[in-house]
Amino acid sequence: MDLVVAGVASAVSGGVVFCLAFILFGSHNVPLYLGYAVILGGVGALCFAIGPKDRGGRMVAGGIGLLWLIGTAGLFAARADIVISPHRHATVVQPVIVESQGGQGST
Repeated sequence: MDLVVAGVASAVSGGVVFCLAFILFGSHNVPLYLGYAVILGGVGALCFAIGPKDRGGRMVAGGIGLLWLIGTAGLFAARADIVISPHRHATVVQPVIVESQGGQGST
């Protein structure tokens, strides 16, 4: 049972950290593997240092460490294939013209 709980907790933390790293990648151009490695490394270190010292706590920290190694290596290997195209509007489709309605609301 401890193994299942540790696996789910590690997977959830890895998924949340991936989402945070993806946000950093899109908004601040931080490489995805770097954001993932730094954030999940910090989470794993804090889990090991501050978390419970029992068997389950060490299993969660170990699972996070394993995800840190595998995820960082995978994202580093796929870094050339991960591209977010910018969302830009080249032209205005139809201009918006606002005209004042004389007489309504004016004194």
